[in-house]
Amino acid sequence: MSLAFSAIQKNFLSQFLLLLKVRSSPRFRVFIVVEKELVWYIVLAIVMNKPSRLEQKAQSCIDKGEYYEAHQVYRTLYFRMTQQEKYVELLDVLHSGCKKMAEVSQFLGSIDLAELYAETLMKGKIDPSEKVLNQIAEMIEQFLNPSFSLPSPDAHTKFISTCVKW
Repeated sequence: MSLAFSAIQKNFLSQFLLLLKVRSSPRFRVFIVVEKELVWYIVLAIVMNKPSRLEQKAQSCIDKGEYYEAHQVYRTLYFRMTQQEKYVELLDVLHSGCKKMAEVSQFLGSIDLAELYAETLMKGKIDPSEKVLNQIAEMIEQFLNPSFSLPSPDAHTKFISTCVKW
């Protein structure tokens, strides 16, 4: 396979190869490095999307029926990630946790995680996006589902009002 590189790309690859202590003269080595670089980005993306140890623990607790423990793990994640200012990642964790808790009929836990989600929107000063609006809509639909047993008719009011304020 023949690769055509621009002068800038060749310079970048030469510098990259020097860092790796590989000679850049044979074209196949450049191609291999480019492939390795792509593989590295794929590995990096997988690692970045890998659930944290605590997320895995929460899922394990849910699988074992230890719902209170799972809820506490999600709250721990909330406090840690808020402290680290990882607001965008936290939204995904809380959204996922809210859905998982509802799936196992832990409605109070689900509502609590939704409220933490709304608080995260405010604390993180998150800009509205299609993804966030879809997540909010999914949670509201979940609460309005007849199979979702609300402990009181206005149990989800705090979540909705915080989202509106945001």
